[in-house]
Amino acid sequence: MGGARRHNRESPGQELSILIVFSVVEMFSWKLLLVVFFFQAMMVSAEEELSAEEELMYPAFMTHPQANATLVYQTLSLYESKTQNLFTFDMKDRPEGYRSLTWFNPCYKEFYATNSTFVLFWIFDNDQVCKCEAVSRRLEAGPLRFPIENLMRVERLGVRCPANTAKTSG
Repeated sequence: MGGARRHNRESPGQELSILIVFSVVEMFSWKLLLVVFFFQAMMVSAEEELSAEEELMYPAFMTHPQANATLVYQTLSLYESKTQNLFTFDMKDRPEGYRSLTWFNPCYKEFYATNSTFVLFWIFDNDQVCKCEAVSRRLEAGPLRFPIENLMRVERLGVRCPANTAKTSG
C-alpha cells in the first residue's frame, strides 16, 4: 500500500501564526494579571479605608425606660462611674460627625472597656453641653456626679429599634 503518510506538521507560516497567537495570549494574560493585581490593591486600600472609618456603635444600645425619673435617679445611686474623665460634647458646635451618631462612640467604648452596666448622658448650660459616663453596680448606694435635673438619658445594651416592633397599625 503506497498511501502517503500524513504528518501533523504545520507549515512554517502556520507555526509562526501559532507563535504569534500564543505570544498575544501570553501578553494579554500578563496584562490581565496586572489588571487583577491592580484591582486587588485597590480593594485592599478600600478595605483599609473602611476599617479606618469609625464603626457606628449607637444601634447596639437602647434607651433605658424612664417612667419615673426620680426612681431611676435613686436606682442609679447603686452605680458608680467607671469613667475617669467625662466625655464632653459642645452641642452648639456640632461638627459633621455629630450627625452620623459616631460621636457617641467614646462613651460606648468606655462602656465596653470598663465592663459597665449603663451609659449616662448628662446635659448642661441650657442643653448646650452634653457629658457622658459609663457606670457599674457598686456595693452600697452613693451620690451621683450630678443632680437629677442634669440627667438626660440612660442607655444599656440592647437593639435600639428591633425590626419586628417597627410595624405600623392600619
